[in-house]
Amino acid sequence: MECDYSVIKAIISELYLPHGHETNYDNTEVIPPQELPECDVMEFDCEGAELEIINDMQSEPRLLIIEVEARGYDEDNPLKIFDVIESKGYKIKRCTGHNGCPISTTKAKSMIKKCYEQNQHVLVDPESGEESLANSNTSSKRKELESVERPMTPIIVTAERNKI
Repeated sequence: MECDYSVIKAIISELYLPHGHETNYDNTEVIPPQELPECDVMEFDCEGAELEIINDMQSEPRLLIIEVEARGYDEDNPLKIFDVIESKGYKIKRCTGHNGCPISTTKAKSMIKKCYEQNQHVLVDPESGEESLANSNTSSKRKELESVERPMTPIIVTAERNKI
């Protein structure tokens, strides 16, 4: 069975390089949200620009996969993403921590809120369900924390377009 597909990697919103990321985007295509092409799946890893892009895009993918990096939000509360997704006709299907551990939507919202308010990554103890701050922004400490099987921020939200 042949599949016809393409992958477009582009800058969709204002260029924002958080947390010391140093990448050269000189040769990267820039597409305004209104000009995003129709597609089946759209994945977002845009460090806080999700709200702007989803609000402005005219494309209606079947599935959205959104990394919600609460530390990338300045003025808007990152929890708005859930309302915006639903207002655009999507239903939240799954939430996971950055390392793939599944969590409830309620737990995802709680972790995003704490990460946003404290400006630090949040971990969840898999046994007690208690949230705690990661207390480290160094890449070596983050790798160590990610190696443990427990949910942590940023949160990945998967939403599916409601059937008409």
